[in-house]
Amino acid sequence: MTLVDPEGVHEVARSLLLRAGVTAPPTPVDDLVVCTGLTLSAHISLDARNAEHFAAILNVDDLRSALRKAMGILNRRTGEIYTNAAMTPAKNNFVILHEVGHQALPWQRGLAMHYDDDATLSDETVSVFEREANLFAADTLFQLERFATDAADLPLGLPAVLELAKRYRASVHASLRRYVESSSTPCFVFVLSNQPVVRATTAMYPVVATHESPAFTLRFPTWTRPRYLPMAHPMFSHVSQGKRIDMEHAEFTLVEDCIAHDTIAHIINNGHHLLVLLIPQHITGRARRRIVQTRR
Repeated sequence: MTLVDPEGVHEVARSLLLRAGVTAPPTPVDDLVVCTGLTLSAHISLDARNAEHFAAILNVDDLRSALRKAMGILNRRTGEIYTNAAMTPAKNNFVILHEVGHQALPWQRGLAMHYDDDATLSDETVSVFEREANLFAADTLFQLERFATDAADLPLGLPAVLELAKRYRASVHASLRRYVESSSTPCFVFVLSNQPVVRATTAMYPVVATHESPAFTLRFPTWTRPRYLPMAHPMFSHVSQGKRIDMEHAEFTLVEDCIAHDTIAHIINNGHHLLVLLIPQHITGRARRRIVQTRR
């Protein structure tokens, strides 16, 4: 999937950060809202209790169901942004900046209302406008090149991602994606559903999304990216016991064109997904466990 105008999105994000006087993390989200002429609704959140308020905004058959799934709404008629109060602060920051993006990107101003849920905020969304708003949110949250500059000053690996997520007040998932996609080092991320499925009698974790650095794509152009990872892999032992893990390490061998390549897998369970960061072993050194992923 491609964006209509990624460079245009970058430039609008850069201009807004300059207007807001942003010079260091974290991004002052409220200031960006003000700079775009919008306001945050402080008293009305997106939930079924406020269905009467949103009845005039959302033209849907099942209003209460829509509100249960909603994460953000931009009402251009009133200039208000509504968010779901149940979200974490990090998720809330991203959603607000996503709605700001719909307003700030001049070619997106034709719609009077934007409704956003897991589908529109997903990496896999098919809507060009939603992908652009997601890119804008990431650009403003991570302040364009500043995140990569900060990352380069830290040791390579997941501890750096956790530090940067805290510094930028972003989710670990969003920070990990930005970390990998802006890295000059070969690295790769699996985003796995933490709900296994059974395939051919084997319990597997579905791969929800993958992210990789340009250097990884160049280094492993023909490696078949798996769609599932076996739950029985040793690196998932803590997950299989139903425990939330802060961080684990394992050796992970990927096979490309019958050649084995050892990587270090940094694993974290954020409560929603299993995130697996792969870095070539010669860059990171050895790990405590070893697993092998063969070509499927």
